[in-house]
Amino acid sequence: MSQSAIIYLLESKAKISILLYIDAEENMGTFEISGEVLVKYTGNEKEVVIPAGVKVIGEAAFKECTSLERITIPKGVEKIGREAFRECSALKSVKLPDTVTELGKYAFVDCVSLEEADLGKGLMRLGEYAFYGCSSLKEIVIPEPVTFVGHWVFSWCVSLEKVTLYGNVTKIGWNFLLGCTKVTVYAPKGSVAEEYAKNNNHNFVSLEA
Repeated sequence: MSQSAIIYLLESKAKISILLYIDAEENMGTFEISGEVLVKYTGNEKEVVIPAGVKVIGEAAFKECTSLERITIPKGVEKIGREAFRECSALKSVKLPDTVTELGKYAFVDCVSLEEADLGKGLMRLGEYAFYGCSSLKEIVIPEPVTFVGHWVFSWCVSLEKVTLYGNVTKIGWNFLLGCTKVTVYAPKGSVAEEYAKNNNHNFVSLEA
């Protein structure tokens, strides 16, 4: 990566080294990174590549970055924090690497242009309201390691047509699919997902069919 500037700042009380750098060629933006945590991104680019070495995308790191359309999250990132991409209204797609195990509350709430979301294969924790109000999202597959789907996760994703869940899901939170009138739930027969679908008047298709 070509770096136009590297600035080191020292927080004396916490004794934490802050690395702040600008990448003029690739991102035309500024990242603030503390250790392995991406604390904040500032910029107006449509496409952003998160630097290698980051393991955590911090709370509200990209919140209200309204120019952002595509984000590349590299292998090695393990956690996406609370509100990390909240109200990134132009964001069209996101793909999580298999190293991501936790997606925080409100992570992509009100990303109204989000059409595609690949959650990878390693996700274990899907936070409440994670995709609330993503009104352009049409399909989602919840990875097999997920056992609990939080409250309101896909509520008011009004374009959502297909949700796939696997047998490891043992609990589904309140209003998981509230307002999703077009959705069909795909899951194993006899699963809690089937029970949820029927109790909430959603179409259901067995993965064993």
